[in-house]
Amino acid sequence: MYTTQPEIYEIPEDHNATSLKEIAEKLTGKEHAVFKIELSRTYSAKIADSWQGVELLLWIRVLGMLNHVLLVTNADLGSILRLNRRRNSIIQCKGSTVQMNGKSTALDLSERADPMELKEYFKGFVDLTNIKHTSANRFGLERLQQLHRNNDRSYTPLQKFAPDVEYEAFKQAYSIDPISSLNNLGDAPKLLQRLRTVVEDKRPKIIMVDDMAEMGWSHIFHGILGPGCDFHSIGKQDISNNSSPQALATIIRSKGLDIKEPHLLILDLRLLSDEENENLERPMDDYKELLSFKTLQALNLRKNDDLRLRVMFSTASKDASKLSALKKDRTYAPHGIFIKEGIESQLSAHKSLSLYCDMLKMLREIIYKMSATSLINDGELLHPDIEQHRRELVTKLSGQWNGVKKSREHGSLRWHQDICLDTNVFLAEDESESLVHLLKNSSSRLRVPRTVLYELQKIADDKSQTYGSNDVLASFFIDRIDELQIEITEEGMSDNQRNVIATNQHHPPHFADGQIKTIMLENVGQRLLFTKDNTLRREILAASPNAKIQFNVPRVTVASKRPSSSGGSNHKLNKPAPVRSFEVRDVKLSKTGKSFNFIDREGEHPALILQKSAFPTEITVEELKRLIGRSIATNNTARELLGIVNQLSK
Repeated sequence: MYTTQPEIYEIPEDHNATSLKEIAEKLTGKEHAVFKIELSRTYSAKIADSWQGVELLLWIRVLGMLNHVLLVTNADLGSILRLNRRRNSIIQCKGSTVQMNGKSTALDLSERADPMELKEYFKGFVDLTNIKHTSANRFGLERLQQLHRNNDRSYTPLQKFAPDVEYEAFKQAYSIDPISSLNNLGDAPKLLQRLRTVVEDKRPKIIMVDDMAEMGWSHIFHGILGPGCDFHSIGKQDISNNSSPQALATIIRSKGLDIKEPHLLILDLRLLSDEENENLERPMDDYKELLSFKTLQALNLRKNDDLRLRVMFSTASKDASKLSALKKDRTYAPHGIFIKEGIESQLSAHKSLSLYCDMLKMLREIIYKMSATSLINDGELLHPDIEQHRRELVTKLSGQWNGVKKSREHGSLRWHQDICLDTNVFLAEDESESLVHLLKNSSSRLRVPRTVLYELQKIADDKSQTYGSNDVLASFFIDRIDELQIEITEEGMSDNQRNVIATNQHHPPHFADGQIKTIMLENVGQRLLFTKDNTLRREILAASPNAKIQFNVPRVTVASKRPSSSGGSNHKLNKPAPVRSFEVRDVKLSKTGKSFNFIDREGEHPALILQKSAFPTEITVEELKRLIGRSIATNNTARELLGIVNQLSK
């Protein structure tokens, strides 16, 4: 209710206005006025609507103004409602008075509009069938831009959608949790930085095909990916002019698409021609009839044949079940699907943030170096004799990674503060499972020298036959290093090494050795190095005999029970116990007082050498006594020693 007699403000025409929203926005601040609208008046000559007064009233309400509105018309109420009851019934809501045929009867202009009644009206006004797709394209864009603007203050949102009162009413009909309610962005800044680091490294070409590309979608994707990519978009006009799959494929190729380069093709799953196709009653179920899918076929981009090209679909469909068939398509399944957020989902700001973070992770994963699965599918570069082995290796590596569960750390590693890994350790195919155990259980203490990572990246990039399966192993473990966020250390790097990496040069042989030596000669005794390079091992030990170096990654196994030392025969004494190489110095047995050195460097005395090349992979008490010499090995000595072997083999 107004506390004073309100003034009547007759809304003037503005023929320069391109929308009635512009006229309505000029009314803000007039809280105590009653707005007078002539329903059939032309308020702007640039708008083709014979009942502009009704739409102007709609804009006043969706902009949140609750002022009483006096509606003047020469038509009767029934005829106005019959013209468009769904829209025009707003004139019957509280806060509006209809004055017909110029009658000057006393009017009660004190009543203001009721927000709850308006919300119910908006729900009935909006045609959900027509608005949902628009909602996801407009609201999804707004939401994504707000989130990204908070994450990257240098980003300036851009939208070119024309004002749409039905869309704005749709927003009013639902409760929307504002992005401004977020207290922090969680992992979003870190995820954005990691994505852009990959983009800067890969310098990919991005080609976006979307009817709404020029409306702001290409701008937001380019803004997220950053300046490191070569971004191209194909929008509504190009799609309309080239509506056949073959023609659209030609346009895409004209942007410089090359399946042998790290390019990303972002395709709107349901393009405009599919929306207008009356034969597609259930487009998500009939995905093979969609223009986007047929374009992939025309490009001949089969998922199992691509080298570096990645394909991501974007869609306004929030029903994931409708996309399951597409995800499982044996030939053209995309590498990722981005679902635009619609208003009707009514997601909280935290859930929207979670989806934004998921998109950052997905983009990074897609653009990141080819997965091992994709590497082996390069039929042009593979020699037929090694292709089958490479395929089996990928299956083996994936099985090991998924099968190995995080457990306790290997006993022989617990005395070391840092664990450094040489390049050749990642390329030892027969020890891949042991390395997986090490990565999962000791990730917090692992250090990968920057030069080692660079060597692995170069091996992964070069899929020549001379590397055999090394590129598969390198690519697989690069992904695992990144997934576990294992520290990449630049300690000990020379200026020359930094320059080689910065300028992406071909590195000389043993490129990482210099950095590894420097690392290992610092904090001697606290760091452990795994390397299979005997020359490097000798050089480090010559400079520092106390340096800790191992040849093989210890295998994690289930230890058998330590044999009983009580009298009597025990048949379990001869049960084989697994043995792998490791390094422990000066082990003193509790029962006999004897000391032994467990090391893995051949040729350096001590009493006992456990090394794969000279020692069986499984051993019994009797064999152990024979190997260390019966003259010094009593049953108790052998049993206790075997118990230590079991513990160190965990």
